Amino acid sequence: MLRDHPHRLAIRDEVHARPVVLVPNACRLRRLVFLPEDGRTVGAILETLRNWCAARGLASPGPETRQYSFLRGTGADGFTVTFGFHNEFTSLTWSSPPGDTVVTPTDIGLEIVADLALVSATIIDIREESALTADILDACDTASLCHVSIESGKAEIATDLVEDEDGFVHYEFAAGALTPLRRSILARRLFEVESYSKLALLGLPEVRAAGAELGALETEISAVIGALPTIEGVEASGAAIAALNNLSLRVAVLTDSLSYRMAASQAYGQIVADRLDTLQDFTTGTGANLSVYVENRVGPALRTLKATEKRLQGAAQKIERAALMINARNGLELGIQNSAILGTISKTARSQFLLQQTVEGLSIIAITYYLIAVLGYALAGPIHLMHWDKEWVMGALTPVALIVVWIGSRLLWRKHQD
Repeated sequence: MLRDHPHRLAIRDEVHARPVVLVPNACRLRRLVFLPEDGRTVGAILETLRNWCAARGLASPGPETRQYSFLRGTGADGFTVTFGFHNEFTSLTWSSPPGDTVVTPTDIGLEIVADLALVSATIIDIREESALTADILDACDTASLCHVSIESGKAEIATDLVEDEDGFVHYEFAAGALTPLRRSILARRLFEVESYSKLALLGLPEVRAAGAELGALETEISAVIGALPTIEGVEASGAAIAALNNLSLRVAVLTDSLSYRMAASQAYGQIVADRLDTLQDFTTGTGANLSVYVENRVGPALRTLKATEKRLQGAAQKIERAALMINARNGLELGIQNSAILGTISKTARSQFLLQQTVEGLSIIAITYYLIAVLGYALAGPIHLMHWDKEWVMGALTPVALIVVWIGSRLLWRKHQD
C-alpha cells in the first residue's frame, strides 16, 4: 500500500483551485477586488459566504475553497458570479449582458464584501467582433490610449486605464475569432493585470509617507558616525552607543512597518510582469503598447520600493558598523588600561617581595641574637666550671646558631608553600 505525502491532497487541489470560468461571446464582465481590514481575514469572509449561500439554498463552498461560482437570475438577466479568495485579498466577479449599467446588482453577495476596502474595480466588455471600431477608440482618452493586437492578430484590446464616474477602469476586448476557452483565459489575464497592478502600487504611498522619517534617520546616523573620531573617554563612548541603540530601534520599527507591504508589492509586480509576458501584445499603431504602458507605471514604483528597502538595510548596516568601531576602540583602550594596571601590580608585587626578603633577613638576625642570649644564660654554669672565656664561646656559637636559624626558616617556608 503506497503512502501519500501529507500535503499531496493540498497540492492536487491547488492545481485546480481557480478553474477558468467560461464567458459568453458578448457580455460585460465586472470585477471588484477588496482588502480585509481591522483584523478580518479572508477565511472569515469565506465563512460569511458559506452562511449567505446556505440561507439562499445554494451549495455552500468548502472551508478550503479558493474560488466559488454560482448563478443568479435566469435567461438574459442572469448573472454568473464568482468569488475568489487569495492570501491577502478577495475578488468578486460577475457577468451581465453587453452595455449593462447596473453597478451594484442585488442578490449576488455584494453585502458580504460591503465593509471591505475596495482596491480595484474593472470592466471588460467582450465583443463579438475580432477588431475594435474607431468609435470605440475615440471614446478613450487619447493621452493614455492603449490599443494592442493579441493572439497573432486574432483579437484586439483597448483601454485608457482611466476610471469612470463609478470608479471602474474599462477594457474593450474584441474576441470574436477566439475559442470560448481562450477568450475566457485572456479575459482573466486582463483582470489580473489590472488587479495586481493596483495591489503592487499599494506599497508606494506607505513608502512615501515614511520617506521623511527615513531621511531624518540617515542624517542622524551620519552625524553619529561623523563624530566617532572625536569621541574620547568611557562616558562619550557610552553616549554614542546609547544614540546608536536608539537609532537601531527606530530603524527596526520602520522596517517592520514597511517590510510586509514592500514584499507584497514586489510579489504582485512580478505577477503583473508574468501576465503581461504571456499576453504577448503588440501595438496597432493607434495607441500605446499595453505591456509597456503598465510597466512604465508599475516599474518605477517597484524600483522605489526596492531602493527604500536597500536604504533601510544600509541604515541598519551603518549602525552595526559604527557600534563595532566604538566597541573596538573601547576594547583597545581597556587593553591599554589593563596593561598599565598589570604593570603597577607587577611593580608592587616586586616591592613586596623585596620587602619580604628584607624582613626575613632581619628576622633571622633577630632570632639568632635572642638564641645566643638564651644560650649565654644556659651555658653560663658549664663555661664557669670549665674556666672557658665566655665571649670566645659565644662568638664561636654565633655562626652555628645563625646557620641553624636560616635552615629552620627555609624549611618552614617550603612547608607553607606545599
